[in-house]
Amino acid sequence: MIFMNLDNNHKNATEKELYKIKHLLRVKLIPELDELDNKLKTNTVEDIIEDHPEMDKIIRKRKEISKELELWQKKIDLMNMQNN
Repeated sequence: MIFMNLDNNHKNATEKELYKIKHLLRVKLIPELDELDNKLKTNTVEDIIEDHPEMDKIIRKRKEISKELELWQKKIDLMNMQNN
């Protein structure tokens, strides 16, 4: 959606989509990964997975997920700079 808006020169729509993604990262995803990291300081991976089996893939790939989030933040910042 963002790239389509950029291609069609819809600056306001692009800014709105970028804001929504950045907000999701900042308010939801990053705090949840931070919380997970804090839990991992006091619990073992196995204990957390035993209590929350749905978290298995997220726990095992959390570093990759964190890197991907950082990459998206950088992309969004770059797009915002280019859009202004």
